[in-house]
Amino acid sequence: MNCRKLSNARSTGVTLLELLTVIVVIAIFATMLFPMITSMMERMARANCTMNLKALFVGTELYLQDHRVWPQIDTGLLDDKTSDEYARQWIKVLTPYKVSEQSWHCPTIEKTLTQGLKDKQKEDKRIDYYPMPFDDKEITPRRWSTQPWFIERGAVHGGGNLMIFTDGSVKSLGDMLYKGK
Repeated sequence: MNCRKLSNARSTGVTLLELLTVIVVIAIFATMLFPMITSMMERMARANCTMNLKALFVGTELYLQDHRVWPQIDTGLLDDKTSDEYARQWIKVLTPYKVSEQSWHCPTIEKTLTQGLKDKQKEDKRIDYYPMPFDDKEITPRRWSTQPWFIERGAVHGGGNLMIFTDGSVKSLGDMLYKGK
């Protein structure tokens, strides 16, 4: 009778082989899910950039309705020494139209740049979406449907730099080059 009690007690425990099997199965599932999770995170980052570009578009559209011309910010401020001032001026122009400073920052570029930067560099103003330098004529910003209003600083989402156009559509440079649109 003691043998039966002893064999029942052993069968309720987990063997090392069973534990290793469960760990291997979990590792296989994690390996299969990792690319999907990475892809979802990349799509979320691209969606954030698209929302930022749309916010810039709406703010600029409101500015155009009020002033009838594209904001005239000196493009000479784009060199390394004064790019901070260029960013400040654009941020200042669109702030009254509810475009936050954060809307100028691509989350992917932000993540890349802030790794290892000094605190002073983190405080500098920057914009990750460059506005096109239109002249001061009323019709110019809407004249060509294939002329972007803002272009993302770097091609960090795959497919090339993101751009927003006169009609509010967001496309990547790769979409424009390879699809012929």
